[in-house]
Parts: sequence; C-alpha cells; structure tokens
Amino acid sequence: MYTESSYELAYTITKVTTISCYFFTFIVGVIGNGLVIWITGCRMKTVNAVWFLNLAIADFLCCISLPVRIVEWLLLDHNKVCVPIVYVNVTMLHMNSFTSVAFLTVISIDRFVTIFWPIWAKIHKTRGLAITASIVLWILCFALVVLQIFIFPDEIHTFFAAVPEHKYLKDYEVRKHEVPSYGSSKRYFMISRSLVMFALPFAVILICYGLIIYKLQTGKYKRPQAFQRTFKIIAAAVGGFFGCWFPYNVWPFIAKRTNIRHLHLDFTMSSLCICLVMVSCCLNPVLYALLSKKRSQDSRTSIKIRMQNAMSDFK
Repeated sequence: MYTESSYELAYTITKVTTISCYFFTFIVGVIGNGLVIWITGCRMKTVNAVWFLNLAIADFLCCISLPVRIVEWLLLDHNKVCVPIVYVNVTMLHMNSFTSVAFLTVISIDRFVTIFWPIWAKIHKTRGLAITASIVLWILCFALVVLQIFIFPDEIHTFFAAVPEHKYLKDYEVRKHEVPSYGSSKRYFMISRSLVMFALPFAVILICYGLIIYKLQTGKYKRPQAFQRTFKIIAAAVGGFFGCWFPYNVWPFIAKRTNIRHLHLDFTMSSLCICLVMVSCCLNPVLYALLSKKRSQDSRTSIKIRMQNAMSDFK
C-alpha cells in the first residue's frame, strides 16, 4: 500500500540522485568536452576531427544546460514551474539526441566508405565537405526539434502533470484531466521517433561495423594500430551512447499511467532515465582518455595528453 511518506521518500531519493548526477556530469562534461573541442577544433585538420568536434559540441551544449535542470528541480520543492526553463531543458535534451545520433551515424558510414572504397574516399572526402555536411545536419536537427515541440508538445504538458507534490494526491480528482494519456497519435509519434532517431540509426551503425569487421577479417591486408584504436574509440562511443539512451526510448512503452501510483512511478523512472542520458554527454571524453595509446605506458600522463594522443589517430 502506497502512503504519503513512501512517496516523499521516493521523491527525495530521486531528487538527490538526479541533482548529484547532473552536478557530476556538468563538471566532467564541460571540462572534458571543452578539451575535445579545443583539440579537434584548433589543433587538428582532418575529416574525422570535424565529426568528433561536432559530437563534442552537441554534448557540451547539453552539459551547460544542466544547471538549469538543477534549478528546475529546486523549483519543484516550492511547487513552482518556470515555463522557459522547461522549454530550454526539453529542447536541449532532444537537440543532443538528434545531433549525437546523426554524427555517430555519419562517423560509422564514413568509416565504412573509407574501408570499402579507399581510393574514392581519399579523393572526395575533404574537410570542407565534412564542414558543409555538419552545418546541414545541425540545421536539420534543430528544425526537427522545433517541429517536434510545436506539433507534439506533450512532453511539456507531461512535466506539469507529473510534478510530484503530495497535495497532488489529495487533489487528483480535480486535476486528473491533466494527466497525459497515450492516445493513438501520441503513440504513433513515439514509435516513429524511436524508430527514426534510435532503432534505425543503430541498425545502420551495426550493419556498417559488421561489414567492416568482415572486411578486415577476410582481407589480405592489416590495418595499422592507429586505425584499430580509432575503431575501438568509435565503437565504444556508439555503445555508450545507445546504452545510455536505450532506457529512455524503451520506458515510455512500458509505462502505464492509468492511476496516480503509476504517475509517480513513471516520474521517478523517467527522471532516472534522463540521468542516464545526461551521463552520456560526458562519456566520450572519458573514453578518449581511457583508450589513449599511451595510457598503459605511463599512468602519470595527464588526461589532456591522453585525449590528445587518442584523437591524434583520427586520420
């Protein structure tokens, strides 16, 4: 049997966990992605550096919005919601999702083309073309985010309905019409978004790397160590991203908001899923440092040098 004290305990644990996660991610993400942006943007002039630069920018922008999310949680304690803050948070969350999955997919396709058609790639794959493609991807992702928010504003409405104030339990009969439902249009939109922005890109990436592995194993030549390290870094970045975003994309299909208890459970689970999503924003710089070619040679090497060594293989 659910009691008000159990709701209060669950809410407190969720709040402390979420704010702690946001604070940690903000510190690590801003510093780490800042270093990646500086290294790939100022010290490297390769095509792959352009892809990883834009990936770091997407994560950096999401990380600097985390203090706003912390403020959002603090306002909940006073039963207040700032509409601009909610819109900023939702926009940054989906902007990071769209841009990250877009650039990870492009990186995978780029690796595939380089392996299967090396001569064509050497002639046509230029840094200018990569910059142009990056600008187009940013514009397209921003347009999709804006379109989603204005056409399907359910996530904004969901936030207001899910404010876990205990008086909400007592006032449920008055406000139950505000509880969002998964109607047919909303359900179709959720399925379409998960397919287009999660399942389909993941399938493309898996196919690309599956064919690359097959090519390398059956080929008569061996790729240099630098290529193998780059391959491991990209594979780790892809695995980390989709691992962190998987619960966020799956949970809405599991959640059933048929009564107030489910609403509170959904609020808690959704908050934890978003925490995991935010962790993905600081994950790549950590992977670059851990997968550096000199990590095992000298444990005293600075994180900056390790990241620079790792990204120096992005030929």
